[in-house]
Amino acid sequence: MVNFEGIFGTLRSRGSLSKKSLAALVILLGLGVCQPVWPLQQGVAVAAPPAENLATPSQEIDKLNERVGQLYEAGKYPEAIDLAKESVALSEKKLGPEHPDVALGLNNLAGLYHRTQGQYAQAEPLYKRSLAIKEKTLGPDHPDVALGLNNLALLYDSQGQYAHKRSLAILEKALGPEHPDVALGLNNLALLYQTQGQYAQAEPLYKRSLAIKEKTFGPEHPDVALGLNNLAELYRNQGQYAQAEPLHKRSLAIREKALGPDHPGVALGLNNLAGLYRTQGQYAQAEPLYKRSLAIWEKALGPEHPDVAQSLNNLAELYRNQGQYAQAEPLCKRSLAILEKALGPEHPGVALSLNNLAVLYQTQSQYAQAELFYKRSLTIREKALGPDHPEVAQSLNNLAGLYQTQGQYAQAEPLNKRALAIREKALGPDHSEVAQSLNNLAELYRNQGQYAQAEPLYKRSLAIWEKALGPDHPEVALSLSNLASLYSAQNQYQKAYALLFRSFRATNNFLENVMWGAGEKIRQSYIEEQKHNVNVYISLLNQMNNDETAKEASFYSLSRKGLLLRIAAEVNAVARSGQHPELKEKADALSSMKKELAQLLFSGSDKREKIDALGRRIHDLESDLGIKVKALGRSNSVVEPDQVSAALQSDQVLVDFLVFHERDLKNFNYKDWQIVAMVTDPQAKPSIQMIKIGAMDPIADKVKAYRGKMEMEEDANKQSMDALAKQLYTSLWKPLQPFVKDKATVYLVPDGVLHLLPFKAMMDENGKYLGQTTHLVTLSSARDVVLPPLTGEATAPVIVAGPDYFAGLQGEDAKGKRGTRTGGVRLSDMFFGLLSGALVEGKTVNDMMQQKNTAPMLVTEAAATEKMVAGVNSPRILHLATHGFFLDTLVKETEIEIVPLPGENRSVMAVMKPVEKKSKSQDGLVAADPMNRAGVALAGANKGVQGIKNADGTDGILTAGEAVNLNLEGTDLVMLSACRTGVGDVRNGEGVYGLQRAFQEAGAKAVLSTLWSISDAGTMAFMKAFYGRFLKGVQPQKALQETQDEFIESEKWHHPFFWAPFVMVGKDQQG
Repeated sequence: MVNFEGIFGTLRSRGSLSKKSLAALVILLGLGVCQPVWPLQQGVAVAAPPAENLATPSQEIDKLNERVGQLYEAGKYPEAIDLAKESVALSEKKLGPEHPDVALGLNNLAGLYHRTQGQYAQAEPLYKRSLAIKEKTLGPDHPDVALGLNNLALLYDSQGQYAHKRSLAILEKALGPEHPDVALGLNNLALLYQTQGQYAQAEPLYKRSLAIKEKTFGPEHPDVALGLNNLAELYRNQGQYAQAEPLHKRSLAIREKALGPDHPGVALGLNNLAGLYRTQGQYAQAEPLYKRSLAIWEKALGPEHPDVAQSLNNLAELYRNQGQYAQAEPLCKRSLAILEKALGPEHPGVALSLNNLAVLYQTQSQYAQAELFYKRSLTIREKALGPDHPEVAQSLNNLAGLYQTQGQYAQAEPLNKRALAIREKALGPDHSEVAQSLNNLAELYRNQGQYAQAEPLYKRSLAIWEKALGPDHPEVALSLSNLASLYSAQNQYQKAYALLFRSFRATNNFLENVMWGAGEKIRQSYIEEQKHNVNVYISLLNQMNNDETAKEASFYSLSRKGLLLRIAAEVNAVARSGQHPELKEKADALSSMKKELAQLLFSGSDKREKIDALGRRIHDLESDLGIKVKALGRSNSVVEPDQVSAALQSDQVLVDFLVFHERDLKNFNYKDWQIVAMVTDPQAKPSIQMIKIGAMDPIADKVKAYRGKMEMEEDANKQSMDALAKQLYTSLWKPLQPFVKDKATVYLVPDGVLHLLPFKAMMDENGKYLGQTTHLVTLSSARDVVLPPLTGEATAPVIVAGPDYFAGLQGEDAKGKRGTRTGGVRLSDMFFGLLSGALVEGKTVNDMMQQKNTAPMLVTEAAATEKMVAGVNSPRILHLATHGFFLDTLVKETEIEIVPLPGENRSVMAVMKPVEKKSKSQDGLVAADPMNRAGVALAGANKGVQGIKNADGTDGILTAGEAVNLNLEGTDLVMLSACRTGVGDVRNGEGVYGLQRAFQEAGAKAVLSTLWSISDAGTMAFMKAFYGRFLKGVQPQKALQETQDEFIESEKWHHPFFWAPFVMVGKDQQG
């Protein structure tokens, strides 16, 4: 495993230790190795000696040591070593071979060999002789002896546990249990446990060390920042990212306040926080931190300093993670050049840089270059560190991995075996790096079909990781999956299932811990990372397809499908409930930031830095809100399949579709995309069955063809449409018919492309629409059957209809005529025409509501502003009759172009125009987030799309990303009476990212939207029929069903073009 976080720091001691003993004190910021501490570089106040003593040998030696420290700080290591040797020689000559100052000089020289050259063989006898002098002159229980033991222990690393413990015992006895130097000993013993993977032993030591520092120095001292940093790194190693982030942030804040924004200690804090974000895939958050860290180090230490080289390596690794190889390579090369110049071509630090460059080349499949650099790195390490050093094992492991990637198993095996032997000897049999080697060797055997050799290695690797990291760590989940793959390859599906069952739950627990403390984009990245394992698991469940695996597939759906929507809705509900004012304040701030971000994106702003900074602030607020909501206990709502079955009435059934990419269970190559459905019937035995629907692509093609014909409006050939509707019924519904027939209600949970299919328009062999024979209710998750919706107190209905899109414009633009703009690659190229039909619709719905004494608020024309809509407070009904839009993305070479969808009536009219190619497009930022590509137009929208804000700061465009922040907790129904409000980015397992999802996140119990645009006359007729029922108390889904039935029987509106586009998500609250 490649480690790019090699930035270390130092800290002085306080208390009873002499000035000279400070040079022997070592502490580490994060993971690292020991290094000398120089009084001058640490800013230790040294009293001016009496004039008569200025020429004493001790003073002359002190000056030499201070100069050594200055050279070390400047990265001039060979010169520092030469001067340190001179200091030792002078001390021995002037003071005698056993004087404490000789011990100090020996310690410093050993530290330079150890820290800067990696020459452990040279360092060890110097540390030992220094320790022996101290023990003889000061006694075995003196604190300086403890510090000598500490340095020697750090050199020995895994062999140093006894020395660390003895050092700590001496310090506690001599100085008392609350002394800062005891905190140092606790920290270093904790560090040792951490490097050995003994995290449970390390945590209480780090915490006690931190508590001593806070008590001694106060909560905002740099020493406290160090303790926070070390504890945070421990949590990061364990995958406890939510616990690590606030500690790193507090540590950084302390350093900035105490040391100033340009101090190297601040650079270190920035580097470590960036590393945490990179580990989680939060690359946008990590990059500016790495860059600022690099800038500080370059300014403070100069561009040729080794710490600058390490910072360059970290930034390069970030770019590699993002696939930005062209940006990563020059950074790696510059880092290598710095280290070769500063440390010499044979230094272990150079080996690390070579290793990182090799990884970059391997990632790009440039295997010949990678092999060259891996081999050179290995040679340096073997020569400098000896053949049995853990870093040698790392090089062997990486070179073996390169060979294994190319199928060169004969070359890889001996390297893997040697790496394993080194790690077992150097680190002990239970270290996580041993587990890695075991796993890699097992993978090698499995790939060659040597299953008997692989199995015990996989098992031992799993046992080590479980002991070190706990049952829910991602490495444990991965190890379980790897062992399962071994059994799967041998057709031992039951054994594989038992392991994947555990792996899936471990991952669920991990996600539950980290998702709430992450922003929305990072939550999406976590789900994305799970796709491979999910596809393997569902493929196995589909292959086995028995009662147990059908139930497990249902559990997968309950725990994963719609997970992001559940978290977002829960956070919004709690934040806006009014029960926690501090959360509401944060939610309001988050809403304002998202609004500002959307305006910057849609205006075509080139203020990339401002956009990035705003994105980071949004992430931080989303993370903070999620953590606080989770702490309130609102997240622990696990729903089991049996609960769903128990919640269904005898005449109800649930059909939950899953779309997955099937994997070959022997070699794990991808096969075709498949669709299965879990049918839950409380009357059946078993109550849950898994039905194989078949390959997805043929069904997706039919859905696309059917919708394509619908875009032709009512002129579409009815006969050809009916033929497609029957084919869809045969492919998709006929396999389910035996399980759903005679049921009064079928709850439907679509997945993938099925979200864009009007299920009710499918036609059976008798020419009947599915909507005529079956009452279908669409849900976003099977959980909705069990859990009641989050609710609040409702207010009067709000109707927003026929906004004046030209409000605020002057001259010709204000007359409703189209100007000279014709492009359509982003929203700023859009034009919204007035909708007289929408205005009439709003007034009609308003009259119907008034007749039912519901006292609605009707807002039209110039008053129908974005600010007005954003301020609604849980209206029982929110009716929006206006333009809706969703901007598709078209990937072209290095750019994402945003392409508006042409349509009529309430759709946005636009055409594409050629766009000059550029490496980075602001449009790409918009395209990256589908919630910023969907929205509705309100008053002044034609002014807003030109980048001109209204007086209140709004732009007249309510995007889906902004609609999320509405307060709809008491809202029974949102009516999106606009074209294509039901479309968006379709993501397997997470539904459609667009307007419908946004209003669900905001709290609405039911959302009615459309899959395509229909005429104003058709819309008006539909609204009259629907509200005529709904306002009489008929539940929304039932009112929709009855209205569609009426249209099907109507002579004028029987064509599915008029009734099929209306889709509603949400469960009726009665029955």
